[in-house]
Amino acid sequence: MNIRNIAVMFYSGILVSSVGTFAFNLALVAFMLKANFSLADATLILALQRFIPMLFTAAWGHLTDVIPPRRLIAFAEIFASMASVALYFVWQEANTNYLLLAILCVTRSIVVSFQIGSRNRINKFFSDDTYSGNARQAIWFNKATQGATLFSGLLAWFIISNFDLRFAIIVDAVSFIVNGIIAFMIPNIEFAQATKTISKWSQKFRDLFTINRQAITLDMILVTSMMGTVAYTSRIAGNDQSWIGIYTVSYGLAVWVSGFLERSVTNKISSIPFFSVLGLGCILLGVVPGPGSVSLLICFVRDCAFWTIFHRISGHIQHDTPDNKLGGVSSARSSIMVAIFATGEFLVGLGAPKVSLLSEGILRASVALCAIVYLLTQTRTRKASKDGRSIL
Repeated sequence: MNIRNIAVMFYSGILVSSVGTFAFNLALVAFMLKANFSLADATLILALQRFIPMLFTAAWGHLTDVIPPRRLIAFAEIFASMASVALYFVWQEANTNYLLLAILCVTRSIVVSFQIGSRNRINKFFSDDTYSGNARQAIWFNKATQGATLFSGLLAWFIISNFDLRFAIIVDAVSFIVNGIIAFMIPNIEFAQATKTISKWSQKFRDLFTINRQAITLDMILVTSMMGTVAYTSRIAGNDQSWIGIYTVSYGLAVWVSGFLERSVTNKISSIPFFSVLGLGCILLGVVPGPGSVSLLICFVRDCAFWTIFHRISGHIQHDTPDNKLGGVSSARSSIMVAIFATGEFLVGLGAPKVSLLSEGILRASVALCAIVYLLTQTRTRKASKDGRSIL
């Protein structure tokens, strides 16, 4: 089997698994609210689903540099499907045992999150030594993971409108099984191991900030501006939670559109105007009342700006990271992002009764402004590089 066919199998499996995961998370929030749980209850589970797996990834994510990636992904997906099956029997709507629900959701997320380093190792295998090759595969990886929201949003909208959470759980479990089977079918790929001895857990964080300090700093600011995405989208949807799915479709479409533009049009433009659009979009979402076509358009433009920046940062980090350290570095980056997103889910849900959407939008715009100030002080990041990489 040639490399191209292996890549298609790899991305297809991740896409299927990601669609099921995102659809479940969106449906979980909507159906918990329908079952008279508070937004804070729902977002606490979302936060725990991010925060606790982040701790595991931070502590042991570097092990993905020494464990065969194909095998790890396959077993992780099958185990995650078993956790989903358990969720099916636990969900009893308003009578659901909240603690048990949270434990199973977190367990499922731990298994999924741990394989991030393995996925990135396989993804880099498909790249050549050029920045262009690494950027191309990094964008395809983003499309297969976060771009899955284009399809999961539609699926979540369909499930929320016509079924219950148990249907979403079934879809989630099946998607894990499908990706696990695909991972088993992928031929063995030879990888250089980081070392015969396991490095300290902290080494991957040192590597991350040493390899490209500017890119990861910008990465953290960018993610902070969009922290608590699911809870934030739920607030924008207001009384009609079926709009969560529609907004998520827009989010996923933005991943794909911005990926195309970043490869051909926007890569020579500084990230400053995109951060400006991101901040302005957050403010406008606090001005436009309720869900509708206008707020949907604003979300799409805002998300295109976000993903244009995220794609180029991913390309920089993947290109600059040695093959034998990519598992650990990817895990470290993921841990930082998840910690920020998890904190955001909790804070957005907790502050929803007291903080208006406009005030929240202004806070997010202020974070985007910090990125602009940072970029203005880093003049060399706004100049074209000799290796043809996108301008930070």
